[in-house]
Amino acid sequence: MDEVLLNALIEEVLKGNRHDGSWTTKAYDNIVKTLSIEIGPHITKNYIKNKMKTLKDYFTKAYDLFHHLSGFAWNHVTRKFKTKEEVWQDFIKLNQLGGTSTSRGTKCKSPMMNDFLEAQYEKVALEITTTANAVKEGSYLSSKLHDVAQRQVESIERQASVTERQVSVAKK
Repeated sequence: MDEVLLNALIEEVLKGNRHDGSWTTKAYDNIVKTLSIEIGPHITKNYIKNKMKTLKDYFTKAYDLFHHLSGFAWNHVTRKFKTKEEVWQDFIKLNQLGGTSTSRGTKCKSPMMNDFLEAQYEKVALEITTTANAVKEGSYLSSKLHDVAQRQVESIERQASVTERQVSVAKK
């Protein structure tokens, strides 16, 4: 569900249906249509808005955990963060010492931290993969459009040459 939604959101951004940080009505209509086809007819605009809020919360929690940390890197193959074992152990100890986290008004008990982290890694992995695919697709499309434009220019140049020859023959 999340991957389908993220792909639909990226598609709408590429279509220009997001202005000044807000989604257009057309974007929501298109997303509802896409998700209804992929997931089922129960999808509504409010459902999408709530799902987007949930994804933002997941991202915020993951960001709060990692944004000031060094030593972590993203592994594109495993789609998880990687670091040295001692860095992970220090990170886990640091996040279990406090008992609870009140970031953004939510409480997360220490024993649930590993489950939470795993869920966050999966969400971040999906978003990074989806974004990378969109960029790759955009680059591919841009390359194809460039090739088409180049062929059109060559064709027009040939037509101009033929026209010039016809004009010179007509003058004689």
